[in-house]
Amino acid sequence: MYQISPSCNVQLDIRPMITYFDNTSWEIPDRVALYDTQGNYLSVVSKKSADNMRTYEEFANMIGEGVSQYGKQIIVEDKLHLQGKRFSRIMRFPEETYDFKINNRNEKYQLTMWSWSSYDLGWAEQWIFGPLCIICMNGQFTSAWKIQALSKKNWIRKSQMTGTDITTAIQNFQEYPEFLEQVAGVNVNDDDVQSLFRRTIAAKPKKLYTNGYSDLYMKQLGELWNKYQSRLGSNLYSVYQTATDWASHPQGRGYKMNKVRDRSTKVSKMVESEYWLNLINKPKTNLRGFAPAAIASNF
Repeated sequence: MYQISPSCNVQLDIRPMITYFDNTSWEIPDRVALYDTQGNYLSVVSKKSADNMRTYEEFANMIGEGVSQYGKQIIVEDKLHLQGKRFSRIMRFPEETYDFKINNRNEKYQLTMWSWSSYDLGWAEQWIFGPLCIICMNGQFTSAWKIQALSKKNWIRKSQMTGTDITTAIQNFQEYPEFLEQVAGVNVNDDDVQSLFRRTIAAKPKKLYTNGYSDLYMKQLGELWNKYQSRLGSNLYSVYQTATDWASHPQGRGYKMNKVRDRSTKVSKMVESEYWLNLINKPKTNLRGFAPAAIASNF
């Protein structure tokens, strides 16, 4: 069930690494080269990694087996990245949805699962369940959602998705509106938002002549904050949507899926931070969704 897309079923051809010098050749110990069966180069890894590596088909079958008892419709999207070096599977659960109303707008959420693997060891095997805001297609990344990951080096202990994982994901999904209600009830100002982002997802090591955060990230976040503030109000829900939009739709150079993975981790850490908790514990207001007229700040 939920077999891998034929176009993504990259099978491995494992070859010894041979070096040549002065008309002599010999095999490099503990290193092998990975090719696909059409002869396209994928990576060089240790023999131990190659022996324990799951193929994309095996990884997809494991994910499919884990959700096989669900019994309702699942939409599956398999995709190759970097000329077959990496693989992703996204599974959407169209019958697991709810509507969240804020500022006279109706935002629909759908349970989604993201999973990744790779032959070049750039991505560890990983999967994460979470809500997806269908209107803006933002992945909602918080620490509440289970993430499974394996060592990128040897993968001796292979994790397995089970029926318990999908059951837990559905339960968390059904409870997620409580989190949205909580953050929608906290009004914030530009200074609150700027301080939060500078200390969390835009933070970087402070060095001489630097201010401890990325000016580029702050510019991107500022533009998104203006959009969500005007649409949904000056509240923590808008802040959260700003952060998840930034993570789900990265701009600039670099491979998009790499950036989504990295940024989703930053957002998860943001909502665990003391700076976020300080905001979420602010006195609540009855002005949920109130969107005052304001000049765009862009921080």
